[in-house]
Amino acid sequence: MNESSRDFLIALWLISGKGAIGNRGYERVYAGAIGNRGYVKPMSQTPVHAKIRRLYVPDANYFITFVFQNRASILADPQNMALFRATLRTAKEYHPFTMRAYVFLADHLHLLIFIPTTTNISKLMQSVQRNFTRNYKAAHGIPQPIRLWQRGFWDHVIRNEQDFANHFHYIHFNPVKHGYVTRPTDYPYSSFHEYYQRGWYTADWGATQPDEIAHLSFE
Repeated sequence: MNESSRDFLIALWLISGKGAIGNRGYERVYAGAIGNRGYVKPMSQTPVHAKIRRLYVPDANYFITFVFQNRASILADPQNMALFRATLRTAKEYHPFTMRAYVFLADHLHLLIFIPTTTNISKLMQSVQRNFTRNYKAAHGIPQPIRLWQRGFWDHVIRNEQDFANHFHYIHFNPVKHGYVTRPTDYPYSSFHEYYQRGWYTADWGATQPDEIAHLSFE
């Protein structure tokens, strides 16, 4: 990434994030157990309910992680990938947000989004998960209840410019990290291509893991 691209990335964070939030950044994992890969487990008749407390920061950038139940490779099917993207676009109409970066992998996905004051992040995420499950069942003719997602989602409020840049790059390197491709430019379901076309990245960026994101892991 060249100097002008780094400056623009900082400007993007400043415009969307309304400045740093200091030590109020918040991150917590809310996920069910991970079992065998490759299948969707039927929903239990006695689901476990837990109270989840989240810190809501108005007009902030959030890094979000969703994981499918049992790490099932739901989005490996192009039909399911298209269905999820359509579901996300519809959710955006009811719960507005600005997409900054994304990557959709077979068994999980990461988003970097700006959430305005008018949007409740929990309602947005619940809308995405609930409606994709409904759409998935309809598309595949599944009448019975299923648990398609691990419970909840993982969220992190972006603290400052460097935090924004680290998560931005982490998202775009993720397909290489998980062995899908050897370069981010070869993976189609990522916002990398938009920023590559803008000249923010070179074609060989991400062939090796950038040092600034080596300490990050949100899987």
